[in-house]
Amino acid sequence: MRSPLAQRSSGSIWNWRQLSPLLIPAALMGILAVIEPRFLTSANLMNILLQASPLALAAMGQAVVIISGELDLSQGSAAALAGVIAVLLAIETDSVAVGWIAILVVSVILGAVNGFLVTQLRIPSFVATVGMLTYADGMAYLITGGLPVDFPPDGYSWLGRGYIGSIPVSVLFVAVVAVAMHIFASRTRAGRALYLIGDNANAAVIVGIRPSRYRFYAFLLAGLLTGSAALILTGRIDSAPPTLSATLPFEAIAAVAIGGIAMTGGEGAVWRAVAGVAPIAILVNGLNLLGVNTYIQLILIGAITIAVVALQNVQQPIWFRWRVFS
Repeated sequence: MRSPLAQRSSGSIWNWRQLSPLLIPAALMGILAVIEPRFLTSANLMNILLQASPLALAAMGQAVVIISGELDLSQGSAAALAGVIAVLLAIETDSVAVGWIAILVVSVILGAVNGFLVTQLRIPSFVATVGMLTYADGMAYLITGGLPVDFPPDGYSWLGRGYIGSIPVSVLFVAVVAVAMHIFASRTRAGRALYLIGDNANAAVIVGIRPSRYRFYAFLLAGLLTGSAALILTGRIDSAPPTLSATLPFEAIAAVAIGGIAMTGGEGAVWRAVAGVAPIAILVNGLNLLGVNTYIQLILIGAITIAVVALQNVQQPIWFRWRVFS
């Protein structure tokens, strides 16, 4: 699916880039089902959805920023800092509501700082968000002394560990957010503006759209979604360690790339970021069932991400490209 304002030729509907977010999870599930009988049990499939929830939220936030033509590498550290502050405030006030509000407010503030650095001070987003990554990481360690903040008030973990019937609350929450994000990106003026800005910022200026304003909004929205992911993560473990999810931004970027969203901006539906989470979640779950070392898992996820994105960018057969350039 192309963005409403970035109508580029995509060739056949059977384009690999279009179908890969659906074909790759199906292939992985088929392979793992043969290798590991426990994989296709209903309990395990629900566990995959549960584990994928925070990454899906972070990936949607990352997708919005990337569609606008920027990048956010600070999500993991921002989530950790927001989580630490929120759980401390929740414990101090003995209020779940204070903790939940705090984690979202802190995340949005950090997103706003990123947006200000990029849009007003004209710092490249790679540099600005790496700076925020370092700052938030240091603050989280300074506040906690490197130790996790444990035991928030009863009820704090509901979003991360609660169920409505047999469905995890976090899964339902992600589904609602995904629908809302799809509507935002495809049906609202702000969402459509982000596509045009990412595709051609000069053209956006000509039609009266200020790129700096909407890119700032993109970072705000990414901050809100990162805070939501942090709320699920801290609730799941009933704790807020300063190392909450160091790899979150890189996994989110991988999900965006696997989903087929153009890393150059201006192209790709937000739902593709959620679809891109599926191969990562399925692979991690399957490797855990098989008892594969965590470090090997990271190597495999990285290798598969590179392979998938490389295949998505292949417009001609490999043999033809080799003949032309050899």
